[in-house]
Amino acid sequence: MTGGSRGIGLEVSRELARLGACVVIASRNVQQVDSALASLSGKGHLGLSLDVSEGAAWDAMLSQLD
Repeated sequence: MTGGSRGIGLEVSRELARLGACVVIASRNVQQVDSALASLSGKGHLGLSLDVSEGAAWDAMLSQLD
């Protein structure tokens, strides 16, 4: 979930986690990602640093998922 560390993205992430999904939250702000992950129910969620406006950042983020 890009933008999943706050606002609507965070609420969607929380609901997906509540329903049993393993949620991946990507945001530019690592501290907000950590806080968002702590607010999710369940286990196995992942937080990643990502600036969606930078093409190279996408490649770096995707390599973390392998």
